[in-house]
Amino acid sequence: MKKLLLGLSALTALLHPVKAELDVSQIDEMIDKIQKKRVSNVEVDFQKVPSPFVVVKIDKDNNKTVLSSPEEKIRMKAYAIIDDGTAESSVNINGRWLRIKDKINGYTVVEIKDNKTVLKKGDNTMELFLPKNPVEMEIPQIKITRGKR
Repeated sequence: MKKLLLGLSALTALLHPVKAELDVSQIDEMIDKIQKKRVSNVEVDFQKVPSPFVVVKIDKDNNKTVLSSPEEKIRMKAYAIIDDGTAESSVNINGRWLRIKDKINGYTVVEIKDNKTVLKKGDNTMELFLPKNPVEMEIPQIKITRGKR
């Protein structure tokens, strides 16, 4: 048993690294390497990186908990507006056609004008404007025929 303990102690001493003390110049060199500006081959526009955080909200209208990004309003975009001056006016937001009183991402459409849409969510008001440069959207062609085929 003694031999086993002595053998393990000797083995541990051999395998355990010996701590060498660093002098001041070695420490200064390490600090200089850390402080140098690092260059990456990949360019990242951090303004366009979405927030990784999730916000927990309670949707009072549907009485449920909703997980959403704090940047949800940035992701809503108006693509088209059909304004005939009535409650039948509609807007295409993120590919969905909506009318007044419809909801999207917890916001309610409250006003549709010829170039903007107003959305409300509690005390928050959001205005979505049509882009100055129109976006090309593919609209399916509808063929109307009368009578039998």
